[in-house]
Amino acid sequence: MEAIEDHCNRSIQQCTSVKIRWLQSNDPELQTVRGRGLPDDHDGEVRVVEMEGIDTNMCCGTHVSNLSHIQAVKLLHTENKRGSTLLFFVAGARVFRQLERCYGNERTFNKLL
Repeated sequence: MEAIEDHCNRSIQQCTSVKIRWLQSNDPELQTVRGRGLPDDHDGEVRVVEMEGIDTNMCCGTHVSNLSHIQAVKLLHTENKRGSTLLFFVAGARVFRQLERCYGNERTFNKLL
């Protein structure tokens, strides 16, 4: 997990660009894009997000123009649930708030000792 986190944060520090493309649902190139697939009744354009040199997949969420806008990623832990692995993480300003909270807790515990 540490290696994944390091890779994510290196990509953020390198300001890796994020490109958005639109493909028609019948475009053969769409078959090479990672994703869960489209609903059978989908017709029209599909948004494809490419993090340069990292990943390309179908997505309809909000995205940054380059990864530096994320600031940082901290992977917290994983849980196995019903045959899947859930990954818990914080990103952006939440990383710094989490650090502040942890540091505050540590100082409180030290005073009790």
